[in-house]
Amino acid sequence: MAFPGIFEAIISSMERSKDGKTISLTLEASSPARIVLILKTAAVVHCEWYNPSLKDGSGRMTSTLSLVLDVTDRKRAEQEREQWLERERVARAQAEAAQQQLATIVDTSPIGLALLDGDQRFVAINDALAEINGLPRDHHLGNSVAELFGQSDPAVVEVIRQIYATGQPFISTNLAIHAPGRDDRRPGYYNVYYLPTVDSNQRVERLLAYVVDVTDRVKLEHAQQYLSEASAVLASSLDYQTTLEQVAQLTVPTLADWCTVHIVEENGTIDQIAVAHVDPAKLEWAYQIRDRYPLDTNAERGAALTLRTGQSDFVPEIPDRLLVHAAKDPEHLEILRQVGFSSVMTVPLRSQDRVIGVISFISAESGRRYTAADLQLAEELAHRASLAIENAQLYQAAQRDRTKAEAANRIKDEFLAILSHELRSPLNPILGWARLLRSRKMDATKTDQALETIERNAQLQAQLIEDLLDVSRILQGKLTLNIAPVNLVTTIEAATEIVRLAAEAKRIHIQTTLEAIAGQVLGDTNRLQQVIWNLLSNAVKFTPAGGQVAVTLEQVDTYAQIQVRDTGKGIHPDFLPHVFDYFRQEDGTTTRQFGGLGLGLAIVRQLTELHGGLVWADSPGQNLGATFTVRLPLNLERQDQPPPAEPFNRATDLTGLQILVVDDEADMRELASFILTQAGAQVTTAASALQALSLLNQSVPDLLLCDIGMPEMDGYGLIQQIRKRLHDQGGNMPAIALTAYAGDINQQQALAAGFQLHLAKPIEPDLLVRMIATLVQPQAQEC
Repeated sequence: MAFPGIFEAIISSMERSKDGKTISLTLEASSPARIVLILKTAAVVHCEWYNPSLKDGSGRMTSTLSLVLDVTDRKRAEQEREQWLERERVARAQAEAAQQQLATIVDTSPIGLALLDGDQRFVAINDALAEINGLPRDHHLGNSVAELFGQSDPAVVEVIRQIYATGQPFISTNLAIHAPGRDDRRPGYYNVYYLPTVDSNQRVERLLAYVVDVTDRVKLEHAQQYLSEASAVLASSLDYQTTLEQVAQLTVPTLADWCTVHIVEENGTIDQIAVAHVDPAKLEWAYQIRDRYPLDTNAERGAALTLRTGQSDFVPEIPDRLLVHAAKDPEHLEILRQVGFSSVMTVPLRSQDRVIGVISFISAESGRRYTAADLQLAEELAHRASLAIENAQLYQAAQRDRTKAEAANRIKDEFLAILSHELRSPLNPILGWARLLRSRKMDATKTDQALETIERNAQLQAQLIEDLLDVSRILQGKLTLNIAPVNLVTTIEAATEIVRLAAEAKRIHIQTTLEAIAGQVLGDTNRLQQVIWNLLSNAVKFTPAGGQVAVTLEQVDTYAQIQVRDTGKGIHPDFLPHVFDYFRQEDGTTTRQFGGLGLGLAIVRQLTELHGGLVWADSPGQNLGATFTVRLPLNLERQDQPPPAEPFNRATDLTGLQILVVDDEADMRELASFILTQAGAQVTTAASALQALSLLNQSVPDLLLCDIGMPEMDGYGLIQQIRKRLHDQGGNMPAIALTAYAGDINQQQALAAGFQLHLAKPIEPDLLVRMIATLVQPQAQEC
């Protein structure tokens, strides 16, 4: 240093400050030299030391100048500036980080966000809104709302236009918007907030759009509302066909453009009971197509597949090849293409694990594509519909059962009233003529008339009871047939003879035309005679005096056909299906013209069917007569014709037979005793089983004729006691049960107890005598 004294002087003056405080000196290695003075007071003073050199004319340094400046304030300002710059840098970095975070939030936000400029063009958009619109983000930027939404949803374009025209925000919930980039034509549902920013002139500079996708929630609400409405419809009626028609109508256009319902009927046929479309004008066309191209139950897809498998068939998008495969001819294919089927669902209707139908949901002109959620909704609807159908069917079945029960009770009451009338009616002439006979005031002619009337009415009562027993046997399945070859000519002639007197009394002519038959009928002669007799009796009863009845026998293919025609009152068409029902009469009122229990034709049908045959009735109408046809299967193998039946009433002699009659009814004992005595038998009577056992201890008769229902010991007990005896005490004595217990079970009980024969009261005298003779004849031969 050239002039250290001066510097030292400066230092010295600084070190010796007025207040005597010390100072220290620090030199910075820079030019000008920067000096930081730290005073003993801890104050910091920033200085700059200038030391310029002075030179002479030859350039030689002659002296130096030292200058020290206090730059503390400037230094402090510089430090403050640096601190401010650092804070600004940190703030800028934080702002950039925050902006990056905000951009990340916007980009990843599930809420759709976009910014539009003053020309309604997109300047920013996040991924969520781009996905909602179905277009890439880049496709939005620079394009206006009108350019993007003009085709898919003009309503959105109009909303944005109004915002820019008024400067007012637009907020809406559950707004339906058709996105421009989605294939499905169904709208989505969104909560939208369109918030504009305006300048001083109220001109929109920017528009911030917030869009929240609530489509799933709204669709769920719509589905629940739809199911609620459908459930209300399903519960509104127990007529399931009408109900399903209403459900199909409710389905369009909510869930489908077309909706059809097919039901499997009880007979197995498949009927389309409902078809619906939003345009009623298309329904008539649909009916014509249905009639022309009915459901193909063997089809590989759609309703037919669902009906076969019980599983839903779901086709989200229908390709043309599927239409080609489903079409039945080129015209059908053209029709299917014109309809424009785009998507289809078929779901089953079930009842107790059985497929009872199918509902088809078809998308066409709307272009919608069904999803798994749509299928789930359709299946839930089908489940509810199935429950409604099942409930309706159960109710209808209960109603049918109730109606049948009421009808059966009504028929039963009517039958009991008729039965009482029919059983009591013969009693009146029987009792009346019996009392007159006791007066012994009638001549021979009147006496014969009285006896004939009593016999005829007793036979009528016996026939009524026999009909009842036949019906009981038939209903219990206990009617047995004695099968043998039957000579139908003889059988028809015998039945004709039975009704001839009744026909002659009404001047009715019975004409018979009996052709030869190449074959035989195997059956029960007596039961077939009963069939023909019932038909002839019915014809005579309903034919007015002077009418005609015709009986024909002919061969029709492999059947023997018997027809009974009359010119009587005919059969009303409404009653014709019930003419063979039990206890049914066309006129069941108290003013009816014709009597009877209404059992004869029912017995005819059952007996005919037991022979493997058929019977039916025809009538042109009331007062136009009727025709009853019986067809019996023929055995065409060559066989000898059976001999004619022996006359039933041939005389039989019981001379020499000793018979014990046991009955607690005195009248029956006297009648039986008289009949058998007239036939030559020697008769002993007993009023009880105990009395019969006492008589047996005295002597053993040739035959026992015993009642069943008696006090103290019945006929079963008596015969069991007898069978325990030794042979010479009557243990093997022939025995016949003659009883009013006339059912098959009674017959079986009698035979099981030890009787050889079971005869029902009342019985024809000749038949009783013949049965006794038949029974004792083998034993007589053994002796």
